[in-house]
Amino acid sequence: MSDLYQKMYRRRFGKDVKFRQKMYQVLCADFFQKYIPENATVLEIGAGYCESTDMKLIKNESIDVVFANNFFEHLSKEDIVKTIREVNRVLKRGGKFIILQPNIRFCFKDYWMFF
Repeated sequence: MSDLYQKMYRRRFGKDVKFRQKMYQVLCADFFQKYIPENATVLEIGAGYCESTDMKLIKNESIDVVFANNFFEHLSKEDIVKTIREVNRVLKRGGKFIILQPNIRFCFKDYWMFF
């Protein structure tokens, strides 16, 4: 990880960085990996600056697994719908859409925005 990203994560998450790294190692190894075939083409949406509604550079039915990590709570309902439509377009038949969202039991006051 570059120094820029390390500084950004330290500033954003403070003391939680080490905890989050360990947590995601466990989540990936013990949970998510079983849903991702070894040779799968994986697209993580929401990485970077959360550009997800426009995936026109990605070919139709070209992705095996799409992953969204604590992402949809940052979008409007309209953008969520657009993103899901784009995911549907780029996923291969039988592909998977894996979504990780904040635990509603712990943050319902912050992220309660359901259809």
